[in-house]
Amino acid sequence: RLHRTQAEGNAKAEAQSINASLSALGRVIKALGSQGQSKGNSSSAHVPYRDAPLTMLLRDSFGGKACTSVVINVAAETEHSEESLCSLRFGERMGLVRNAPCVVVDTSAGEAGLNRVYLQKQLSDARQELAKMTADGLGGGFVDRAPVSEVQSLKDNMRKLEEADVQVRTIIVQITEAKSMATESAQTTEFVVSMLKQKLRKCSEQAEIFRGVVERQQTIKTLWSMPTPVFRRKAAEVKELEGHVKLLL
Repeated sequence: RLHRTQAEGNAKAEAQSINASLSALGRVIKALGSQGQSKGNSSSAHVPYRDAPLTMLLRDSFGGKACTSVVINVAAETEHSEESLCSLRFGERMGLVRNAPCVVVDTSAGEAGLNRVYLQKQLSDARQELAKMTADGLGGGFVDRAPVSEVQSLKDNMRKLEEADVQVRTIIVQITEAKSMATESAQTTEFVVSMLKQKLRKCSEQAEIFRGVVERQQTIKTLWSMPTPVFRRKAAEVKELEGHVKLLL
């Protein structure tokens, strides 16, 4: 109660807002209790859910698929007797609320199991086909009798490209963590994120340079053969099936 807390300024405004929401909750519980006493006649009383954001958020918790528990807190000290009595009266009104339960029968578990088995079989078959295509040379790669120096150069650039891509992904994760798990001041967090973004920009530029070099080297027909369209389609199919199976795990 405001006269006991002696709150001022923002604290007073927040307390008034909380009290208004609790009053709206009390009106909702009273209306629901009236419905419960009217033998299930849902039209016997209007339920003022829209009176406050709190009651709008709790609307689904008062029936249907929800199972809601209410804890009433009271204090033994005499100076809190008024608040304790108010809480007990609220609990008494809550005891009058009657809901018509909505039974949910989940029939998707068996279907999901069948879908998972079916997709895993498809994925296994697709992987076997992709492995056979790779063995038959349809997956591309280094050409036989390609110059050793050029082969080594392409391998080095492919390794550098992979390292640069890994570094870019790592920095992106670091930026996300710095934004969501900030424990220091906002100014310090902003500085850390700014530095990480600068580092990300440099690493991304470096990765694009290596990617361009690798792509140019892979156009040399005496050094590298590109995957056939059939192989690329099968590889895309495997990747898609892997994603579907992962979602069902």
